[in-house]
Amino acid sequence: MPADKLQPRNRTARLAQSRARAAGNPVTTELESGVGNCFPGLEMDLRNLDRRFFPYLAVDFVGRTIVVAEVDVDRAVPDGAPAALVGALRRIAGDTPQAWQLTNLDGDFAGFGQQSYPVTSLGTTPGRPPDAWTAVRLLRPGAPVLITAQRQGAQPITLTAPRASYLTDDGAFAEMFAPGELTQSLCSPWTHDFRDCGCFYWASNHPDIVAPALPAGVDADDPDWTTPTLWQRATRTGGPPPAPDPQHSGEMAHIEINSRWQELDVVLDGREQRDPYEPGSVAGTPLAPELLEPTLRYAAGVELAVMLEYLAAAFSLRNPPGAPTSEVHRDARAAQAELLRVATSEMRHLRHVNDLLFDLHQGPGPFQPALGVATEVPGTAGAPGRPIVFAPLTPPVLAEFVRVEAPSLTVDALYSSILATYQRDGQEMHAATVLAVMAEGADHYDTFRTVQEWLGRHAGTPYLLDLRTPPADDPALGPLQQRYEDVLNRLHRGYQLRGTAGAADIAAARLAMLGPTGVQGACEQLARDGVLPVFTVPTDAARFAPVPPP
Repeated sequence: MPADKLQPRNRTARLAQSRARAAGNPVTTELESGVGNCFPGLEMDLRNLDRRFFPYLAVDFVGRTIVVAEVDVDRAVPDGAPAALVGALRRIAGDTPQAWQLTNLDGDFAGFGQQSYPVTSLGTTPGRPPDAWTAVRLLRPGAPVLITAQRQGAQPITLTAPRASYLTDDGAFAEMFAPGELTQSLCSPWTHDFRDCGCFYWASNHPDIVAPALPAGVDADDPDWTTPTLWQRATRTGGPPPAPDPQHSGEMAHIEINSRWQELDVVLDGREQRDPYEPGSVAGTPLAPELLEPTLRYAAGVELAVMLEYLAAAFSLRNPPGAPTSEVHRDARAAQAELLRVATSEMRHLRHVNDLLFDLHQGPGPFQPALGVATEVPGTAGAPGRPIVFAPLTPPVLAEFVRVEAPSLTVDALYSSILATYQRDGQEMHAATVLAVMAEGADHYDTFRTVQEWLGRHAGTPYLLDLRTPPADDPALGPLQQRYEDVLNRLHRGYQLRGTAGAADIAAARLAMLGPTGVQGACEQLARDGVLPVFTVPTDAARFAPVPPP
């Protein structure tokens, strides 16, 4: 399939392709992180997409029956619907529509072909769809459908029309759906079910622990108002900050949630919001055209640099084999897992930036991927950058990681200029890619602050191994450096080819990072030998030369 065969057309699809997301919400609110209940569900009731499968009718699926809920004659007439169809619709509308049921479906059912099904046979006859809703869902959009409507004491009516599509040509939901229609039959209220399941089912996607709403005049960084609290707490005054309640004793009772659910606050950025919400703006100065490519190459170098710093710090943590034996070991293991997750994310960013560079490349000659480490990590506005430093995860080092990932500072500020350039030039898809990178940077910032909380509760640094920092020419670093350069070589081939042609090399590079024979194994062995993992400039300086700021 050509790389451009499928193109996103509406905003939701464009955001999904670029892995960007709407302002204010963390990654766990993306559709793929949803609970995914088909019905009644939490995000939407999938059955509601098919309520309007037949033009100008809305139906409800009640048990094994299909009940007519609405008839829209007023729209059928100006749309130029056939006279026979308009007449049948008027006959149903002139009565009580809910008294009518669909008793037969005739059409092209995906997987079954052209069939005529009495509704009462669905779910009771082998070889047929298991219920009425499934049958309607299988009707092919645009194909002719013949339905029979009947009510007690009246002659049946047949209506024929093409099966309606619930999407427009642009991939958006059709205008026939009323606001709120797709969510109108959810768990009612869904917060009751949410209260029941607590942290054991879907709280990872819909957190029940949040930062409380800020009173007027209180700074967002005030420690009294950053302590996580229960979203469904019964006491919801704006007075003193809510006290921690690890036993959930202050939550609304189950019956109480049914009458007070509307008091629960909207949560954005992990905090309850009671005032109009304004997402933070990203202020950046567009770059001159000749500076875009060198800035992107520097950004790729920064991603690679901080990824290597995170790897070195991650393997300075105590992570004994087997089950953790103490709180220190549990916190160290959790911290290492989070650092490795962030390092993996930086590798994705490296690929995103190389994709942007590939699109910018116009020749002559083949595209040259950006895989050189930056000579320095950018500082805050007006401040010089700092050199790349490989060090154990001491509190000052962790604080520096927080600073690097902080919104609107250092790396984020670097991308803001790239974003402003793409926005100025009308490159919406490229701008969305940059926004996705910046949004994940905000997640890294929150992650490192959480790691600070875990490790900060221990006096000193009992979670660190006693490692020596080797010089760049230390023979002990040989296996690590060899495996690191193998990864770079594979990535260079994969990025240069891009798409499906480069997929095998990129997959091989991923495997070369992991396991006992990869970069991971070399780092683990160095840590066991009492040596901090340190990465040096590759021998192929032509392709992997250090990258200075533009």
